[in-house]
Amino acid sequence: MLVKKEWMCEEGMVTLNPSKDYDCFNGNYGGDENQHMWCSIYYTLLKMLDPSLLTNEDRDHVKKTLHRTQAEYGGFKVAGLYHRHGPPYPTGPEHHGVSHDEMNGIAIQSKLFGLHVAEEIVKYGKKHGWAFIDERPYTHPIKNIFSIEKGKRLFMLGRIRQPRDRAFYKMCNNERPSIVGYLHLLLTAWITSRKPKADTSGKILAFTRFQALKGKYKMFDFMYKIFRKNLIKTHGENFLEDILKIYFRHSTHPFHEMAKQCRGKY
Repeated sequence: MLVKKEWMCEEGMVTLNPSKDYDCFNGNYGGDENQHMWCSIYYTLLKMLDPSLLTNEDRDHVKKTLHRTQAEYGGFKVAGLYHRHGPPYPTGPEHHGVSHDEMNGIAIQSKLFGLHVAEEIVKYGKKHGWAFIDERPYTHPIKNIFSIEKGKRLFMLGRIRQPRDRAFYKMCNNERPSIVGYLHLLLTAWITSRKPKADTSGKILAFTRFQALKGKYKMFDFMYKIFRKNLIKTHGENFLEDILKIYFRHSTHPFHEMAKQCRGKY
């Protein structure tokens, strides 16, 4: 990895703030909840700079990180299910199951490095109603809605992935998405591209999705042209630099310089 160690936590993932603010092995994550996503941004930028920068060493590093954060149940790793962090796991219902941003970050890394993780995510999703809950990993929230404690029903249903997410996981696995999911993914990207300048989270997510599947789907590539045009209107020609600087506010964050070096490549 080219990123300096001051921007990597002990778990080997890129951080939002300098790593001195973290003590992951003692449960202090510096308030950082989307490091799988940050890693997918990092590797996306590396590939844009030069595909040869994605090395076998990086691939092994990603495999190790994903293995560490993979959920366990009954002493066994659960294929397709992940925590935001490795042990010791954060407590509280908000930490049960990774967010859709995080899961997209994992799927992107799987696609970039030719891993089978996206395949495992799709298999798990199909089998469990597309609900990714590490607290009760084998619970199907639709089939078992009345057997789930009343206070947890909304929480469980809230962990069901939307059609756009399901479509993206399938596309990262070279699998045909549903028409509804595909259209939802395209519509979300269009809506996101028209949001105010300060709203950058969804723009970054959409950009990494487009880059991960570049050249694979004609309609997806066409939508990227519209997405790009709208972002240029809001953020200028070098829109990637602007959205990353707005989101990653620390003045020396490595994404700022990496995005600058990517000028003309997107």
